[in-house]
Amino acid sequence: MSPGTEQRKLAAIMFTDMVGYSALAQRNEALALELLEEHRRVVRGLLPRHGGREVKTTGDGFLLEFPSALAAVQGAVEIQNALHERNQVSPPERQLRIRIGIHVGDVVMRDGDIHGDGVNIAARIEPLAAAGGICVSEDVERQVRNKLPQMLTALGPAELKNIVLPVVVHRVTMPWETTGSSRREEAHAKRGTGSQSLVTSAATKFGWIAALLLLAVGAGWWLVHQSGKATKQVASSPVVTNSPAAPVVAPVAARSPSLARIMSLAVKPLDDFSGDTNNAYLSDGMTEELCLALGNVSALRVPGRPSVMRFKGGQKSISEMAKELNVEAILAGSIQRAGNRIKITVQLIDAATDRQLWGTNFQRDLSDFFAVQSEVARAVVKEIQVHLTPQEEARLARTQKVDPDAVAAYLKGREHWNRFTREGFQKAMEACRTAIGIDPTFIAARAFLAGCYSALANNEFLPPQVGFAKSREEIDKVLQMEETFEAIQVDAALRMFFEWDWAGAKRSLDRTLALNPNHALTHQLYSLLLTRLGPPFTEAMDHARRAVELEPMIPIASVAVARVLYFSGRYEEAIQEFRKVAGSFPWFVHVQNGLGWAYLKNGQPELALAVFEKALEAGRAPVYLAGKGAALARLGRSNEARKMTAEIRELYDRAARAQDRYVSPVHLAVVHAALGEGQLALEWLEIAVEERSPNLWLLNVDPAFESIRPEARFQTVLKKMSLDP
Repeated sequence: MSPGTEQRKLAAIMFTDMVGYSALAQRNEALALELLEEHRRVVRGLLPRHGGREVKTTGDGFLLEFPSALAAVQGAVEIQNALHERNQVSPPERQLRIRIGIHVGDVVMRDGDIHGDGVNIAARIEPLAAAGGICVSEDVERQVRNKLPQMLTALGPAELKNIVLPVVVHRVTMPWETTGSSRREEAHAKRGTGSQSLVTSAATKFGWIAALLLLAVGAGWWLVHQSGKATKQVASSPVVTNSPAAPVVAPVAARSPSLARIMSLAVKPLDDFSGDTNNAYLSDGMTEELCLALGNVSALRVPGRPSVMRFKGGQKSISEMAKELNVEAILAGSIQRAGNRIKITVQLIDAATDRQLWGTNFQRDLSDFFAVQSEVARAVVKEIQVHLTPQEEARLARTQKVDPDAVAAYLKGREHWNRFTREGFQKAMEACRTAIGIDPTFIAARAFLAGCYSALANNEFLPPQVGFAKSREEIDKVLQMEETFEAIQVDAALRMFFEWDWAGAKRSLDRTLALNPNHALTHQLYSLLLTRLGPPFTEAMDHARRAVELEPMIPIASVAVARVLYFSGRYEEAIQEFRKVAGSFPWFVHVQNGLGWAYLKNGQPELALAVFEKALEAGRAPVYLAGKGAALARLGRSNEARKMTAEIRELYDRAARAQDRYVSPVHLAVVHAALGEGQLALEWLEIAVEERSPNLWLLNVDPAFESIRPEARFQTVLKKMSLDP
């Protein structure tokens, strides 16, 4: 092909990228270059075996071309296997891990280089892979399906930068990987937004919001997608030694006048320098503890873990993180474990100048894990000269020394919780019981156990009269020991979703906001409670907007405003808000439920039906069956709608027999009401009240039951729930 001419063809495109190269280059440039050269030797040595061609290097990675999708994936697997074997005999500081992304598509060849969407898509898929992992597009998966010994796991559609349509991404499971090891899959699982975990959460209309808000205790809420690359990392720390208990303060820069003006900051997910990937729960746990501790300070605005965890892995620079979170400074750092000793290194970085303003480190026993976060928070507050109230001083000073094995079990339990699946909740409960068995005075673990029971009940993995009752039993024990923020919040959720004690729920929420005014999900929960009061919905909207202001990066907060608009009857505005959330978080399938009902109540049943059918592609969850049934009824397709009630009824009966799951009768009531079968709808609502279904708490304002609201039986149902008719 002569110079300057173009040739279009179909090709399999691979991008590779070294993990943590930029950070390593800042710490040890010579080692970084040595590892980069080794990366190149490995790839170039294996490339000919699979017919691959090196198009060019891309800094610390490669752009490669293969003759087929199968050849590309087989080559990627061999590269990752070779590096994994190398890492098994290499010290932690010399570990070499890469990410690989593969797509097959149309490309343009020009002067030995390749261009086009096929290249762009592969480049955008690569950052979604885990360290040592491989992610591929659906086009690749179709061509290699059943041709590889490795399993491919669908991660769902991804909105890729500058790519118009979503691309379905799959993970190639390597032998050393566990479920959820890709960054995209991890994001889904930890928020409970993987397709399987989403569709099994069965609550009518917005009951799924309640499920996610039954938080409890230090759980990591919604980790969202990660993209981009970091240009700055915390420096590596030496191995922990048995140093004195007092913190070793090491100022690394002259005190800056800007320290005194900082009123907002975010905690960058801590790096783990322990050299053991099994210790990741420590860095994630400390990140969350620091967010909670600093969030207790009313004079500071501190985004919570749901927003900051999207920056885990150093995929964006400090300035980019600060800009996206709208904060003035970033608290970055690392954690390192050696036996039962941990070393925490932190530094405060000015967002405007990217300058380090202050730094320090703490060396402690693992039993002091919860004390360290308070020490760090107090040190930060002192440096930036923020005033603490006496109550805030007391809370930051109150810590508990816990057995190291109990700490480890508890933090691992939170990792399981973050998957938001039935198995995840159950494993989290087992971990809590282990922690409590080791240390019966471990308050956080007991409150977390109560939260697990609540989550199982509210996600219809346990009957409400089983799960919620056990949760109440456990949380009462905690409240007798100490009224912690997490325990009071679980108490508020139980009063709201199970006990229908509205005044008591409000008192508990007032107390949680007094303890942590920066907690977005408490504002979200408050918004839900106030929505129950009905028009004019002003205060409910205020709390919803505050939730979004505090946590703009998580869908559960972003959807708050849309929900209030929906229950206000402002359906056109609600549709716009739901669509905006769906555009930012396309993987957040539950937003489709809200969008479907907004379309339905806005007189657009065809669009509603399309939304619910799309949601049902991931699984036959009762909440979507109910939405589809209501849409079919509105379209006059009554026989098809009744098929939905038959399917829901079968699921309901099966769950009632097994007693290990729960299907709310409200789902059936929704479809019968849409069909004009008011008496049947009322019968199912009465059953739901007897079962204390968690899906009833907005019954008095739910537009799905407008047609039967005047009925005396409906008013009786409301009275049984202490709802004002």
